[in-house]
Formats: sequence, C-alpha cells, structure tokens
Amino acid sequence: MKLVYVCALDIAAKSGALDHVLGVVNGLSSLGVDITLVARSSLEDRQIETPANTRIANTAGMSMPRSLAAVSKLARRVIGEIRPDCVYLRNYALDYPLLVRHLVDVPIYLELNAILESEYRARRQFLRGKIYAHLQRKTIASAAAWLPTTSQVLAFCRDASPVMKPNLLARNGVWVEDWKPTVPRTETRRNLGTPPNARVLVMAGFEKEWHGWDRAVETLQFLGRDYELWLIGSTDEVLRQRVQELATANGVGDQVKILGWLDKAGLADMIFAADVGLGALALDRKNMVEIQALKIGTYLALGTPAVINCPDPRISSSDATVALVETTDPKSSRQVFGDSSR
Repeated sequence: MKLVYVCALDIAAKSGALDHVLGVVNGLSSLGVDITLVARSSLEDRQIETPANTRIANTAGMSMPRSLAAVSKLARRVIGEIRPDCVYLRNYALDYPLLVRHLVDVPIYLELNAILESEYRARRQFLRGKIYAHLQRKTIASAAAWLPTTSQVLAFCRDASPVMKPNLLARNGVWVEDWKPTVPRTETRRNLGTPPNARVLVMAGFEKEWHGWDRAVETLQFLGRDYELWLIGSTDEVLRQRVQELATANGVGDQVKILGWLDKAGLADMIFAADVGLGALALDRKNMVEIQALKIGTYLALGTPAVINCPDPRISSSDATVALVETTDPKSSRQVFGDSSR
C-alpha cells in the first residue's frame, strides 16, 4: 500500500504535534506501508533528522499563508508522482483551496486535531476563524474517512458533512517506555537552583492561549513562597517577556523559571523532578470540553501527578493522580494545585 502523509507542521521546530506525526509515520512504516511524508521547514541551512521518504518544502522566511501554499504545492506534485492509494491529511488552515479541491482521484483520510473556528476565537481573530471554519467544513465533506482525536471534534465532523463518513477516534497516546529520567530529582533541582524541599509545578508546552500559563502564574501568588513554576517549551522572547511581566506584577517573579525546548531526556528529567504537572488550564477559551493532551500522558508516565481543567475520557474520575480544576479563578485553584503534589 502506498500512502502520502501531508501535514503543514514545521519539521525544524520541536512540538508534541510533530512527535505525533513522526510516531504515525514510523508506526505505519513498521506495518509495511510505503509512506511518504510531506512537511515544511523554516530552516534551510540545518540538517534535520527525518524519516525515510520525507519531502520537505523550504519555507524559510515565508509568511504562514505562503508557507501553507508552498507545502500544498509540494504535496500536489508528490501525489502526482507517486500516485498513492490514499492521502493521509493532517487538517490545516487553507488545505481545502490549496490541496483538497485538487485531489479528485485519490481518497483522503482526514486527521482532525482541532475545530479551527474555536482555535482562532481563542486568539480573538474572529473573522479569520469564520473563514477557516467554512473551509474546514468543505475539507471534512470531501474526505473519504475521518480520524478525529476527540468525540467533540467527531461531532463537528458530523455537523459539517451532509454524508456520514467512516470514522475512528484517533486518540493521542504516549509510549510509556520512552519516558525515563536519566538523573535523580535532586540533581535536576540543584542545577536549576531550586531548593530540595520546594514544591514545583511544571507545564511542558505553554505557548498557546489555551495552555493557560497566565492562570498558573496568577495562582502561584496564593500558594506561598515555597512553590516554583517551571514553564518549558518556548524560545519566543516576546512571550517570555509577557510571562516575566505578569509574574513580577503578581509578586512571584523569582518563583517562575522559563525554559526553551528540551530533548526527550532533558524533558523527562524536568518532569520527574517536579511535584505537579499542569495540563492546559484555559481550554474554555476555545470552547473545548474534551482534551487528550500528550503532556498529561507524559506526566503520568514519569509518576508526576497532573492537574487539568477539562475532562479527558482516557482517565478515570477515580484516578487519584489526576485532579480536575473546575474554576478559572486563580485563588480558588490553589487548593487543587497544592493538594495534587507527589
């Protein structure tokens, strides 16, 4: 079976979403599928380790619309050359006009990780969200089958298409054996200048509005001076400045540590050294009622209790290692944050 997997992710950037894509590629390859990955890269002069049969659109210096146009153009060319049995498409903004409407002779298996209108509403880009929602509905209706990541996204697919399509919930998962600490907790803390008896909250990946890093920072002031917050996964200087300004305004500037992207071993050590792992704390900003964050599975794989503010169907309500914050008020959240520690 020949398959072309198309996504618009930047393969030169680190993210949980990219890890997911590479996991799908490697998994299908191990099953004997002849798979070609089409993606983009924002770095033209850097050697990037990629799976075999990866085709990359060079989008260095391009705006996001131009980047999407470039990766879509490459995907059309690759599909024309390979003539695959099907296309596995990770839904992205503008994929209908740039790619899907051109694919009339090949079935599309559509992976959906988000409802685009909700994503852009959270960014307060309302008009763009409406336009992308219209195009996303056309992509959904054109697909041969759907692979949504949550039941909420599946419900959106059913509403978007006049015809019900075959579907399967493509739930996110974590390979537990891959997540092992390499050093003791005390060593990681010592390297960061964190006292051994400090209570540490960690959020692995915090760049998006719905991650709710601001709520974590605001809650910190109500937890006491013996708490620290580690935010991992951004090199955006503007965002780092915003975090520091909010932390300082709340009197916790010296209790917040901001770290860039880490490799898997480094991230495992950081999570293992923490007392509580924070999932997304502001999913209400994009009207989501169900989440399957990769970070939650990673926390639990390393034995770190987690806090979420949106139910995860994979997790039993009786699981004592996961606490649900049912409020957006930082002062009211403090008890859950404090009680969830190791």
